Amino acid sequence: MGWVNRVRAFAVVGLLTSVGCVPEAVDLQGRACPCAQGWSCVDDVCIEGEHDGGAATDSGIDPVDAGMPGDAGAEDAGGEDAGGDLDAGPDLGADDAGVDAGPCGTADTIVCDDFEGMALLEEWESLQQNGGVALLSADRAHAGVQSLHATSTETSGAAYLSQSLPDITSGTIYGRAWIYLPASSAHSSLTFMMFAEERAPWPLVALQLTQRELGRVWVGPPVSRHLTGSVTFPRDRWVCANLEVTVDSAGTTVRSTVDGMVAAEETLTSSVLDVAQRFDLGIQYTGMESPSADIYVDDVEVSLAPLPCE
Repeated sequence: MGWVNRVRAFAVVGLLTSVGCVPEAVDLQGRACPCAQGWSCVDDVCIEGEHDGGAATDSGIDPVDAGMPGDAGAEDAGGEDAGGDLDAGPDLGADDAGVDAGPCGTADTIVCDDFEGMALLEEWESLQQNGGVALLSADRAHAGVQSLHATSTETSGAAYLSQSLPDITSGTIYGRAWIYLPASSAHSSLTFMMFAEERAPWPLVALQLTQRELGRVWVGPPVSRHLTGSVTFPRDRWVCANLEVTVDSAGTTVRSTVDGMVAAEETLTSSVLDVAQRFDLGIQYTGMESPSADIYVDDVEVSLAPLPCE
């Protein structure tokens, strides 16, 4: 179909139109464009009927199949299966925290601390000297996730907490703490729990560890001597340490236990503590021969009633 045929087609259409006649249907199928009314030009060829070039019909753009929001997976996105309350896993509450430290905060309790806070309780005064440091630590704990960690890297180092007590002038005062003594601690002697007066000549009763790991009690002025038993203080595990002191102007009874075994017990005819005014905990003292010391303390309590280790 050359240009001559195209000219003829235009001429026929123009003639029929000019005389106002309605021609009989002309079969233009397959003929070269241009085309008469009622025909469409597709790829330079006349096709009968009105066509839009196939854009909508042939484009393949079906809203349902086009990945629009209807198919975006909103209902399948896992909203109900995303691990909500029913699938959240085990309960991480107190029941899973480990060993029960026993009751704390009873009517007889004077001091109570499990060292689980973001910082030390404001009742504590932190005392450190000669390379000593006492801080909260998550390295290990008897119960919960934290404990008090005291270290000393120099001779005669100290790193301990001290808390004032209401004056106790009679009866028995009980102190308990869980102690973890690493095998690496190179102390010759180590004082880690103490009741004391805050006046000269500074009477005190304290729990100590010897170079041979024996638990003992140091009784300060005016007695100034050790009360020693044969109980070995274990290392690399948590140990329950108790110190009991009877406050009496006529005399003092002292008793200490390690995991329930008596380490020292004695009734002194002279008074050691006329009044209990202070409680210390940590590395209160190390001997001159001690190049370093290391101790963890947890679940401490001071009470006017006996304190169990369970």
